[in-house]
Amino acid sequence: MAIQPPEIDAFPPPPQRGNKETFADLFDAVITWFSISVSKVGQACLSAYQNAIAAALSASSAEAAAEAATFASGAAQWVSGTTYTKGKVVWSVANGRTYRRLIAGAGTTDPAADRVNWVILSSEPDVLATATVTTAVANIDFLNVFTADYDKYTIELQNLNTANGNGSIALRLAIGQSVISSNAYPNGMPGSSNGTGPQINISSSVTGAGPFSIEIRNTNSATGICGIGVRGLASDGAGNYSFIVTEGALTATGVKTGFRILTNGLFNAGTVRVFGHRN
Repeated sequence: MAIQPPEIDAFPPPPQRGNKETFADLFDAVITWFSISVSKVGQACLSAYQNAIAAALSASSAEAAAEAATFASGAAQWVSGTTYTKGKVVWSVANGRTYRRLIAGAGTTDPAADRVNWVILSSEPDVLATATVTTAVANIDFLNVFTADYDKYTIELQNLNTANGNGSIALRLAIGQSVISSNAYPNGMPGSSNGTGPQINISSSVTGAGPFSIEIRNTNSATGICGIGVRGLASDGAGNYSFIVTEGALTATGVKTGFRILTNGLFNAGTVRVFGHRN
């Protein structure tokens, strides 16, 4: 459902220095407008950002549904051991999604797990994991969520909050399910160099933080740089918003297996979702 932005009053007539009789009243009206409307502008930006994310997700779902409808009429259930011709379309017993045969032949591996012989017909990313914080925790761990089936992941953070209301959010990746906290994360604003640290800093304040979208790229390369892109919105709880755009990387060698979201306080609310994009 779309989020309705607040109504912002029209800007009042500006004061004229040559008209002393109306200058004071018009100036007061302008100051009043600013004091009321600045927070509304921030709320309007937040609603626009959230509506844009909702629209993108809806478009992706609509595309996947259209593709599924196109092939569903001619797609039979995959049957283990059956010989399939090249181009044959079936649906997976494991996940119900539709696949096309790449190489003629038979096999006992479901198309969802057989990347050599089958290709998925939907461009929609797979939902790999979801966690909702209900008790206070210092870390949110998905240390073994990355697999060879995917080489890019999107992590969505929704409404993360801390017990003291002023904690920070950061990201560290895992190699072999061990969190990498060494000084191996160059990061900064796009187009600039901002040094290297032990993690990717996402936000310095998590009062009503999110949504944040984190993209992890090139996870399967043991020696190449793993790219990390962050964008989102943070609030200080007083109607002021910070727009976060960060690009970073992990330069440590090894295939990446997952990640940790951490704070210098304790997370006490929020949801984390992990999506996988197939190679």
